[in-house]
Amino acid sequence: MIHPDDVNGVGDWELFGPRKAEIPRLVSALAKRGMRLDEIEDLIEDLLKKKLCDLEMQQANRS
Repeated sequence: MIHPDDVNGVGDWELFGPRKAEIPRLVSALAKRGMRLDEIEDLIEDLLKKKLCDLEMQQANRS
């Protein structure tokens, strides 16, 4: 369940991108150092999938 304080922000993410200005700055810095945008997006996706898996495992262990 999405925390009530984050419902609007999560919904807005797809339309407006991240709220933290540091995220696009980091993406830009990585691109300026030679990473391709596809590589950066793969990195973000991989990290998010890993975090989701970790959280699901923690939740399963509590049951």
